[in-house]
Amino acid sequence: AAGRALLRQRLAQWIPLQAPPRRVVDSSDERMNRLYALIASGFQQRMTIDSLAAAAGLHPVHVQRRFRGALGFTPHEMLVGHRIEYARDLIAGGARVTYAAHAAGFTDQSHLHKTFMSTYAVLPGDYRRLAALDALQPPSARNGIAG
Repeated sequence: AAGRALLRQRLAQWIPLQAPPRRVVDSSDERMNRLYALIASGFQQRMTIDSLAAAAGLHPVHVQRRFRGALGFTPHEMLVGHRIEYARDLIAGGARVTYAAHAAGFTDQSHLHKTFMSTYAVLPGDYRRLAALDALQPPSARNGIAG
């Protein structure tokens, strides 16, 4: 019993008993909402943090911090998220992976491949085949890949 108490005491130093409080996202920042809309509407084009900062009238470091504070993720995370979702929808619709990569704004197919694998844990080509099989199923039996 004394050993367990000592173990609990030592673990309590490293493992918090309560989860840290969740950060509240503040989406009332109008400049960040405009940047969100800019990224969402132009994710297929090349964007840099400098161009986003110029559009917001802020320094790039301030854009990173304020965007994350207002929306909960960085501009780059949002940009990649929009690109990968768009590419996924194209691939599920039967588009070739190379076409989907370039249409979504990725620099090349390997960049899409790496991002797709880390996001969905499946190869883009395999996802395309699964979507085709899913589309053949009646709507009640679909897995949600094909609309």
